[in-house]
Amino acid sequence: MEFRNPKVYNPSYTVEKKKFSKIYIYILFILIILCGLIYFIFYSSFFKIKNIIIENTTNTEIAKIFQQLNGLNIFRFSTSKTQTEITQKYPEIKGVKITRGLPDTLKIQFTQETAKVIWQTNGKNYLVDSAGVIYQENVLMENLPQNLLTIKDNNNVTVTIGQKILSENFLNFITELNSKFNQAIGFKINQFEIDETLFQMTAVTDQNWKVIFDTTRSVSDQLSDLTRFLADHKSEVTDYVDVRIEGRVYFK
Repeated sequence: MEFRNPKVYNPSYTVEKKKFSKIYIYILFILIILCGLIYFIFYSSFFKIKNIIIENTTNTEIAKIFQQLNGLNIFRFSTSKTQTEITQKYPEIKGVKITRGLPDTLKIQFTQETAKVIWQTNGKNYLVDSAGVIYQENVLMENLPQNLLTIKDNNNVTVTIGQKILSENFLNFITELNSKFNQAIGFKINQFEIDETLFQMTAVTDQNWKVIFDTTRSVSDQLSDLTRFLADHKSEVTDYVDVRIEGRVYFK
C-alpha cells in the first residue's frame, strides 16, 4: 500500500485560493467603479439641466413646459415622449428636435406648420396646413401674411383642431387659380367662398362681383372661358359670372 504526504497538495490548493481571491477583488473593484459611474451620470448634480435654449417658437405655454425640466437629470427624461406630447397638444408645431448639450444644456428647436389658407366659419378664423388640416384657431388677421388665401364657409359648419377639411386637390386648385387669375383677367381675388360643396367655389373679386368655378375642372380652361367672355361682356356683369360648364358662361 502506498501512502502520500497530504502536504504535497498544499501548494496547489493555496495557489487556487489566491487566484480566486484576486478575481473576486477585481470584480468587486469593477462593480464599485460602475456603481460610482452610474451615480455620477444619473444622480449627481453635474448632469442636472441648468440651461434651456428654445428656438423657432413664441408660444409661452410651450416654453413653460420645457422650463419645468430645469433641475432634472439630462439623461433621465424621454425626448421621444416629450416630442410626442408637444406635437399632440399643439397642432401648430409640426416637429420638435431636442438636443442634449453636455453636461447641463438642452436645445429645443421647433418646426412650425406652414399655413396654406385661412378658413372662416362661425365668425372665427382657422389656419389650415398644406394637407388641408386645421391646426390653429382664433387667429387675428392682422398677424397673418397679406398674401394668405381666405376661404369663407357660408354655411358656418363647426370645425375642430386637427380636422381635415380640404383635399390637397382642392388646395392645389385655388393656389393655381389665385396665381393665374390676376395675370389672365387683370384684377384680383379678395377671397374665396364655399356653399354646399367643395366641388363648387366662388371667387370674390375686387370688382364687386364674383366668379363661380368648378374645382374638378381645369383652371386654365375656365380662365380661358372667362377671358373670352369678359372681352365682350365685362361691362354687363353686375353680380356673378359662372364658368363651371365647359363651353358655356352664365352671368348676371
